[in-house]
Order: sequence, then structure tokens, then C-alpha cells
Amino acid sequence: MKARKNKDIIAFIVLIPVFLYLAFLISTKLSGKLPQYSVINRSKTGYSVIYEALRKLNYSCYRVLEPVEQQNTTEFQIVADPDGSFDINDSSIKAWVNKGGKLLYMSPLNILKPEYGKFSDKEASVITYTYGKGSIILADSNYFMNRTLVKNKKNAYELLKVIDSQRADRLNFNENHLFAKAQARELWDFIPLEARFIIYQFLLVAIAFFYYKGKRFGKPIPFYEEVERDQNEYLYAAAALYKQANCWDIMIQNYYKNFLDNVKGDKQNWLNIWQQKNLPQLKKAVKLKDFMDKEQKHVKKKEYIEIVSILEELTEILKKRRESYWKTVKKLS
Repeated sequence: MKARKNKDIIAFIVLIPVFLYLAFLISTKLSGKLPQYSVINRSKTGYSVIYEALRKLNYSCYRVLEPVEQQNTTEFQIVADPDGSFDINDSSIKAWVNKGGKLLYMSPLNILKPEYGKFSDKEASVITYTYGKGSIILADSNYFMNRTLVKNKKNAYELLKVIDSQRADRLNFNENHLFAKAQARELWDFIPLEARFIIYQFLLVAIAFFYYKGKRFGKPIPFYEEVERDQNEYLYAAAALYKQANCWDIMIQNYYKNFLDNVKGDKQNWLNIWQQKNLPQLKKAVKLKDFMDKEQKHVKKKEYIEIVSILEELTEILKKRRESYWKTVKKLS
């Protein structure tokens, strides 16, 4: 059983890197399926780099999922819109800006422009409109995209200067519109991507474990540890008791009786049979015969042990010869 356990350990050491790679691949696929411009999307179309960078720079930066019009007007809202699903001309947005709300609307160029407000400033491709107590800033959505920041950070720096000039209490990456098309969200949707990655690792390892252990299900399993009961176990048990009591002569008689039970033919002349059959260990057989025929007086313990060893060896020879005989008979029949 120990060898099998070692085999299991080696198999898992080899397979776990494969499981981790598969889990990483799955998490990458999941990340790629998240909405464009989302701060939890780590693919090239996500906003995870700028979001994490701002937090590292100690900006009060958050991801929110509640509608813009429900946010505090002292909090700067960043809305990245890939397909025009966020309507900056909606009456509720207009009213929120008028009360003092500050909104950065990022989209591919020329998707949507405000139908209200007064042009205030333009720096590079960043355009600012004021309306009532608030303001709307328009910028290219590519500026903050992960793939853009790898190559060009200049436009992102310029946009951050404009954001800093607004002096807001905090920055909210508002993603309500990105997930607005989704139906009722389940618990799984609220689990962070890192936690999902760990869950997938456990699932893959568990699946592999049960597959590896269960692939032999239904096959007959031999009971290796089941030991066939010896037909003369009573004699051996009795001999062991005699040995403990130092009754060596009685113990020898038990072993010798077992030996004779395996002899086929004249048990009194078993040595002749041994010679005729040309069985091995003839010298030991002669020594055993001489010992059993003479009167036992003042025999040392060492000699008794030697005779027991000879009896066990010769008995085993007879057993093997009998097994070989029956195998031959079966082949011929």
C-alpha cells in the first residue's frame, strides 16, 4: 500500500502544475468576457491598470454599480461607455450635473455629445462643458485602456490633470451601465475574479482526484492482505506455546508430525523416499533422521533451533513438490 501512496503523490506533483495552468487559462478567458472598460477586466480592453495605479497613488478611488444620478455631487464620476449605452442627455443626468455633479464621459470619438451646457475648455482631445453648478468632461476612452497604457501614457497624464482640477472628494468608476443589460445577479457575480481563480483551482484538483481514484471503480480488487489459513496452524500455535515454556522436545515432535503429514508413502522410511526421489538437502534430511531416531538427552537449545529450521525447510520442499505435481496433472488433464 505504501508504494501506491507514493505513486499518488508523484502523480499529483506532476499534474498540479497542469491544473494551475488550466485554472489560469479559465480565469483569463473569464476576464476577457467581462465588459470592455471595466476596472475588473484585466484583458487588453479593460481598465484594471489605471484603476489599480490610482489606488496605489493614494487616490480615493472606487468602483460603483449604482446609477450616476444617485451619487453624491461631491464625488467625481468616471463613465467609460464602449457602445453608447449611457445617455448623457438623459434628464436625470442633466439634473444631477446642474446640481453640481462632475462627470467624465469617456467613449470612442464622436459617439455622443451633450445637448446642454457651455463649452469651457479644450486641452488636447479633452473637452470640458459646464452646466449649472456642475461640469461634463469628454475624452477618448482609449486613453485609459490597458493596451494603450502599455504603449502611451501621455494622454492619460493629461486627463488626470483635468480630473485633479475638479477637486472632488473621491473618484468613482461608475459601471452601472456596463452591467445594466444583465439580469438578476447571482452570488457568483459578486465574487472577485481572484477568488474565482482559487475556486477553479480547487475544482480542477478535486475533479482530477476523484477521477484518478475512481477510474478503477467496478473492477475486482484483490484482497492482498488476506492470508490463507495454514492447514496445520494448530500445530504451529501449539509449538509456539511449547517454545515459550521451554518444552523443546514436545515442540520438535509437533514440527516433526507436520513434516510426516506431507510425506507421501512409508512415513517410517521417509529418508529412503527422499533419496529415491533425489530431493534436495539430503544431508539435512539425514541429520534430521539421526536426531529423531536417537534418544534425546541433554540437547542444547541451539541444536533444537537448528532442527526446527531443518524441519521447516524440508517441509517447504515437500509442499512445493506437491504443488508442482498438481500443476502438471492439471496441464495433462
